[in-house]
Amino acid sequence: MVESLVRQGSMVHTVAPVPDLGLRALLEPLGGSVSAVPPLEWWTVWPDDEARTPDAWTARDLLHPQLLDALAEIDPDVVLTQSGVVPEGAVAAAALRRPHVWYLREFGDLDHGLVLPGGPEGYGAAVRALATRVVTNSDAVRRHLFGDAAADVTVLHPVPRVQGVVGPAEPPRVGDDVRRPWSLGIVGSLNPGKGQQDAVEAVAVLRGEGTDVHLVLAGPAAPGDWERLRDLAVSRGVEDLVEHVDTFTDRSQMYAGFDAVAITSRSEAFGRVPFEATEFGLPLIYAEAGGPAEYLRPGTTGLAYPVGDAEALAAAIRRLHDEPQLGAELAAAARADLGDPRRRAEYDEALRQLVDEAAARPAPGVLLGVLGDVARSGARHAAQAEIWRGQADELRADLTRVVSEHEELVGRFRELEQAHAELVEGHQAYVAAHVNVAVERDACRAELLESRAANAALRARVGDASERAAALELELRGSRDREAEAVRELSAVVRSRTWRTRTWLARALHRG
Repeated sequence: MVESLVRQGSMVHTVAPVPDLGLRALLEPLGGSVSAVPPLEWWTVWPDDEARTPDAWTARDLLHPQLLDALAEIDPDVVLTQSGVVPEGAVAAAALRRPHVWYLREFGDLDHGLVLPGGPEGYGAAVRALATRVVTNSDAVRRHLFGDAAADVTVLHPVPRVQGVVGPAEPPRVGDDVRRPWSLGIVGSLNPGKGQQDAVEAVAVLRGEGTDVHLVLAGPAAPGDWERLRDLAVSRGVEDLVEHVDTFTDRSQMYAGFDAVAITSRSEAFGRVPFEATEFGLPLIYAEAGGPAEYLRPGTTGLAYPVGDAEALAAAIRRLHDEPQLGAELAAAARADLGDPRRRAEYDEALRQLVDEAAARPAPGVLLGVLGDVARSGARHAAQAEIWRGQADELRADLTRVVSEHEELVGRFRELEQAHAELVEGHQAYVAAHVNVAVERDACRAELLESRAANAALRARVGDASERAAALELELRGSRDREAEAVRELSAVVRSRTWRTRTWLARALHRG
């Protein structure tokens, strides 16, 4: 869209919520400009959101002062919103009293599971009330959201431009000219609305008929989605034929691994994959639903099958598997049709006419004018509120700092308390040890006293023994003196010549 408008002389500035997801790098080389604002509030609700009711949007703040300021600085002739989940562009356009074109490119509920504000009917009415012109990318989206009121809603089929394609890609080969198994690719996120389960069932049908087809599911998966399909494949006995690849850095390499591409979505708003696949020379199989059923021709630019009919899908796969020439003819016809320069020329002309008509419309009606006045008033209050929010943020930051410092002090106090407890425990251990040492000391003292008493008693006994020894020594000396005296007397007797004397002496000695 940006490329088409710039090529036709318009100045296009895109205001995107952060992060811009690469929009700047994509749009600026095309001649557009990009600025960023804080994230926008959705008025749709995810099915797992706690507030998943059609009136949940009434509790959301749909006035975005930064977006309003950004658009006021640009001062556009027309404001165009390309998303159905954020109404802030419509509110800002009303505040600036500028025409607003709302280009809806998805169902919202059927394809993404979102809860629409007021349900499809109420959502469509709100969009019509908030837009100067309403555009959808397919008649299926128009009929779903607007029903009987769809007469004033314009359908404008996009013409996606596929970058970096120079011609049909040749499938890779393995070994010595041995072709890899025939492969069917499905490109897109894994979720029940994309219908990948129908392809798994079809692969099981084909295996039952003796034909194995390799199914590659290429795209991101939310938790549980791949596991759901893998379990289905296991239950059908085709787990070896079904593969999931989360991302491809090189889409040409991805498409080069396929022999055909299937669009199995049960509610595809438009679809970019058919344009990519045919640019790579691949034949298409598609469910007869949503956008692809509007611009693809059954039997000419692809093989169609009823939505959710795995048997019919298997039959279409079998035809392409068994008839490679048919696949080549379908791919060539689709590439010629979808890549026809007239298709882009018609798109450019319709887009230009749409923007010119919107810009030529008079100022917004009473309802939008009141909404604009409210939005401008709200923006002024929002600016003051922003100042208060800034001050509140500062106070919250100070409070956070004080709380952090308090927590640090509490932590330090607990550390000191722990250290004190350890010191008390150590002191108690020291006191216990000291008591033990005192007890041991007293015991030693008692033992010393006992030893000293025993020593004194021993010394007394030694003294007594010494005295007895001295007495014995004196007695021994007396005995020795008497013995000597006896010897002398004996010697005298011996020398005596009188027998009588000797006899007397012997008796005396014997008596003594």
